[in-house]
Amino acid sequence: MPPAKLTADQLRRIEEIDEFQRAADHLKRLVTELEANRAGQTRTIQQLSEKIAHEASQMRQRALTANVGTIAGGTARNVVPDRCTITAEARSRDERKLADIIQEMLDAFSFAAALTECEVETQVAEMYRGYRIDPAGRPVRLAEEALSRAGYEPAHIVSNGGADANVFNLRGMPCVNLSSAMTAVHSPEEHIAVADVEGMVAVALELVEAARTAGDADPGVDA
Repeated sequence: MPPAKLTADQLRRIEEIDEFQRAADHLKRLVTELEANRAGQTRTIQQLSEKIAHEASQMRQRALTANVGTIAGGTARNVVPDRCTITAEARSRDERKLADIIQEMLDAFSFAAALTECEVETQVAEMYRGYRIDPAGRPVRLAEEALSRAGYEPAHIVSNGGADANVFNLRGMPCVNLSSAMTAVHSPEEHIAVADVEGMVAVALELVEAARTAGDADPGVDA
């Protein structure tokens, strides 16, 4: 019997696993090199630590995101600031991974402060939670119908983005996000084509119609 043909999603997952494995192997080599240079120059250790941090960050990108968004401090151009305030965030659909990366960020702040003989104060607040939605649930079915009616082929993907949907799902209101085809999101090059905006208008109109039709078919269902 010939082997079963893999789907596009299965091939993508295999490629991701291979990529993670290559990154993990490279990371192990960097850690080994760091251990061998523990007694070396401070600059060498710093460079290796930076490489390790970069590689670890690359490995996490598909599972979570973490970044510093704002940095503020100082009172004048010719005065050394006595304090600096930064705001950072971390996102993940995996609560355990999220807790790990937050702790790693806190440890990094404390370590850097100790090296430069500074004091650090931290505050952690939960803004929203990740969610998973039933692919056979009503919100997904309505979205699929609207996309199909507008001429698009529905596809399910996962994302680390935050939106109103996070709040709605947390409060018991099943909600699914639809991609708007925006590219280079949250970067200086963020943009979206006019044609894609027009396409999403068509999808939104079809979504309203799909919900209205579903409500007519079942008066007991909120549309």
